[in-house]
Amino acid sequence: MKKSWKGWLSWVLPLVLLLGFVYLRYQYLKPGLVRGAQAPDFSAISLVGDTLHLSDLTSQRYVLLYFWGSWCSVCRKENPKWVPVYERWAKTGKFTVVGIAIEKNPEAWKAAIRKDALPWPFQLADGIGLNLSPVQAISDLYLVKSVPSKYLLAPGGKILAVNPSVGEVERLLGEALQ
Repeated sequence: MKKSWKGWLSWVLPLVLLLGFVYLRYQYLKPGLVRGAQAPDFSAISLVGDTLHLSDLTSQRYVLLYFWGSWCSVCRKENPKWVPVYERWAKTGKFTVVGIAIEKNPEAWKAAIRKDALPWPFQLADGIGLNLSPVQAISDLYLVKSVPSKYLLAPGGKILAVNPSVGEVERLLGEALQ
């Protein structure tokens, strides 16, 4: 009887520990803001030197806030997938993307924008001391714990989707704008 108990325990305990780890990791990495919440407003200086007020963009448009990093391989693989979405829906005047890079190196950030051919005009760097909101980092406002992280905002600034896929954004914009 003891042998079977030890045998059972030898695979159950690691399984419980693994599931606990996965659950805690999920809880830690899940976005802090939820669908239906009002998106925090912020002001920041863009790559081209313009002052961006999120509330100005969301007054009439859907906005995808896309937190990424030049150092993030997953982000860099994902970047090209968002370009056709932007190009298709920006033509309507009812959609835009705000890229918010979590960066320490401004040159690496600028090089990544060029290399990935990111066409959206709203490029912000969060963390290099150039484009932070006056009070706190934008990533802190949005409780971003990992990148890529995305928030699709509806006109008026309500969060429509948290970490949506390209397909989900296409579907939501298609329903709303066609």
